[in-house]
Amino acid sequence: MPPPDLWPYMPILQRLLLALLLGLLVGIERERAGKEMGVRTFGLAGLLGAAGGLASEAMAVVAVAMVGLVIAANVAGHVVRGEELELTTAVALSVVAIAGVLAGNGHLFPAIAAGVATAALLSWKQPLRGFALGLSESEVRAAVIFGIIAFVVYPVLPEGYVDRWRLVHLRQAWLTVVLVSALGFVNYVLLRIYGVRGLVYGLFLGSLVNSSVAIAELAARLRKRDSVLQQVVVPGVALANTAMLLRNVVLLALLAPAAALAAAPAFGAMLLASLAVAVAWRPQRDPEASGTGLRQASPFSLQTALRFGALFLSIAIAGDLAQRALGDGGFYAVAAVGGLVSSASTTATAATLVAQGKLGAEVAATGAALAAMSSALLNIPLLWPTMGGLDRAARRAGLGARPALVATTLLLVAAAVAGTALSWLLGWPSVVELSA
Repeated sequence: MPPPDLWPYMPILQRLLLALLLGLLVGIERERAGKEMGVRTFGLAGLLGAAGGLASEAMAVVAVAMVGLVIAANVAGHVVRGEELELTTAVALSVVAIAGVLAGNGHLFPAIAAGVATAALLSWKQPLRGFALGLSESEVRAAVIFGIIAFVVYPVLPEGYVDRWRLVHLRQAWLTVVLVSALGFVNYVLLRIYGVRGLVYGLFLGSLVNSSVAIAELAARLRKRDSVLQQVVVPGVALANTAMLLRNVVLLALLAPAAALAAAPAFGAMLLASLAVAVAWRPQRDPEASGTGLRQASPFSLQTALRFGALFLSIAIAGDLAQRALGDGGFYAVAAVGGLVSSASTTATAATLVAQGKLGAEVAATGAALAAMSSALLNIPLLWPTMGGLDRAARRAGLGARPALVATTLLLVAAAVAGTALSWLLGWPSVVELSA
């Protein structure tokens, strides 16, 4: 076999092949849709772009221009014949040509992303069209507001602390506002598409980022729809707690493996308790629990998001001051309070301190467990005002929705306490410290 340096053409062949495959992928969709420009045209456009990108910048421009001439000729033919213009196909052909240029220049990921996204947009025409036509004016306005707070306001905020005492971090607080809004959009879309089942999925996915925000979103939707959505409260909260615990364990494992080992008994017990509730208390299929009747006036409330951001900033300042004034006890207090806002931030802070040698693994593990317990306990005041009725699963179990929520939360807290106590009694933290 010749050495690799005697066969320098393999990267070139790979780039050409990638451009061809992307063109064929989009072309197959256009061919199936009965369009005039199909598999061969799109495949050749991808190859042309890749060849131009491999040659030089000038040839890349020429390649894209040639595809532009093909599009212009096609459009002119439709105009002369009085036929409807295929502008979407023309734009897709342009994207394939540019993706080919990217592939030819070695930018493989952008090329793949552009090609796959184009094929997806073309194949999902009807669902996307139906969704767009079904949007109300308030929903479009809410999307614009979200775009402003996420892509206009957030980038211009100063990085780092804005005061000499290093207490106020505006960018981090505003990121929480963006998070609230984004989760509201995700859950809103899932709720419209999948009904109650989509809300449960949204709770799990949202809790991978911030479980308190996800539960607050559930509470906002429950205020006017108790009879329809209360059947998902108990399993939804259990899944939210499961997602929160999994995320925190991964954070500990990545940033401070010793702290993750020390926290294993407590987090293992909490995960078992949450999964047991989620599996045992499965929501029943309800014909009334479809997407109908579940629409809100707006996908999210900007006022609610701003209030949550202000709360986050207030607790962050209070926690920072408490940590400066006290020792391990101060860290435990910060962890308990920080879990009310973001157990992920608290867990990441604990792991970072362990990695820097400023905190013991057992202290960090206990603090992470406290943050998880605080996050779980916060679910009660967030959901309690919205849970006046009884869901079907709760009636069968002889419990009201509120007692069921409390029992589920206390089960998780008891598991955390038992796991932490067991690890200390068995000397688990000391063993972890020695192994680390």
